[in-house]
Amino acid sequence: MTSVGITVQSFSEIMPEIFPENAESAYLFWKQLPIRFHYTYECYENLERMLDWFEEMIEKESGSTEFTFITDVFISTWHAHWGDGKLKIKSEWMVKTNHHLLAETLNNRGDLIVFRDQFMAEWKPIFEQVVSGISWSGIVMPESAQKIVDRIKILTPKIMGKPKLYRNDGD
Repeated sequence: MTSVGITVQSFSEIMPEIFPENAESAYLFWKQLPIRFHYTYECYENLERMLDWFEEMIEKESGSTEFTFITDVFISTWHAHWGDGKLKIKSEWMVKTNHHLLAETLNNRGDLIVFRDQFMAEWKPIFEQVVSGISWSGIVMPESAQKIVDRIKILTPKIMGKPKLYRNDGD
């Protein structure tokens, strides 16, 4: 954590304050290929859209949506369909840098089919990490940013299951 008790003007300023540039990253394993997900900017970049999507999946037993996932290397469009406890994602990966072969490999891997609850459970600790990082930092934030934090606090208890990849040793 870089600062304690600072005031930020927007949610986008929070992540670099609680997760320094070289802090830990999460990894999304997409069809057995690791995609780095850096907390500092990529978490913020995807967070609100992810909350919208997860809230929809919790409210509706079945449905579909299109989600854009952004990292420092990729922009990926996920065409997601869920029902009967499963989640199917057809993805299109585009590169922002010189990783064309990896994007081609990801695009050729086919659809991702997982249990919906397990997919959401893998993201739950990341959401919790954001909330705890903000809490520990003492950051003073505007009401608009607090509303995002409140959404995370409401959502996380509704996510069922335990993560398999992103967890503490005690889980």
